[in-house]
Amino acid sequence: MTTKILFLLALILTLFPNCTTDYFGFSEDTASNTSARSLVPMVYCNKFNENGFNGILISYYDWDTEQFNTNKSQLYLWNVPNEFSHPPTNYIQIHSFSIANNKETYNSSPISIEMTPDSSALSKQSILVTTIGHDLLDDVGGISINELIKTYSFTLEGINGWHGVTLSIFNAHDKPIKTAQVLIPPFAANPHTYLNNNNQEQLLFKLHPFEKIAHIHKSDKVFYNKGLEFCEASPFPLDIPAFNSSSESANTIEDSSDGFTQDLSLLPDLL
Repeated sequence: MTTKILFLLALILTLFPNCTTDYFGFSEDTASNTSARSLVPMVYCNKFNENGFNGILISYYDWDTEQFNTNKSQLYLWNVPNEFSHPPTNYIQIHSFSIANNKETYNSSPISIEMTPDSSALSKQSILVTTIGHDLLDDVGGISINELIKTYSFTLEGINGWHGVTLSIFNAHDKPIKTAQVLIPPFAANPHTYLNNNNQEQLLFKLHPFEKIAHIHKSDKVFYNKGLEFCEASPFPLDIPAFNSSSESANTIEDSSDGFTQDLSLLPDLL
């Protein structure tokens, strides 16, 4: 029976490549040692507030192809560390990283960033950069860093295959003085599922936005809903499919919600 279902699912995805089911990841059922695969609810928007960097990293949806592009991600910044402003030789770069065997590996080349202005920006042209520095602020009209992040969105390119990105303030000696690490969405909403799917890498587990409340062992549905709440901060809507799981009853989900919300104080301040 399982084989027939998988065959039908594969046929549907082949015939309808833009179906919303391809927004979900797949997970092997290793506990039962079978080849059964199940749809996994994902987080599509990752809010962060660390070391002065405050913003949201969003899965990149290509409206032309009606599919997510995992080689890109949309970044909106709400605040950057004060260290950027002084001295004027300080600058911002973003690097991708992966974690394996409890070790971090960084891409030595900074990420290419496409800066797209909104209607209120002085300059109306998109710019491709790898560094956000004070010279760039002069080039786009002599604006401040706060004006830049309010009027530009940032598309990160070439991130496919990496676990996350670091946003860093560098000094004149090219040394990072303030850094924030952010997982690249989409990723499994349930932190335990994310851990299992990433070879029990504890360093990755600690970067999951819901790691601090993972000990409560709440349902996929609750973690999925928390991911939806993150996406409410997105400047544009995402076409995220509704959660659907036959393994969890509505009563179980409803009963667990009150206890979960009481522990939200354990989450970092992401506002």
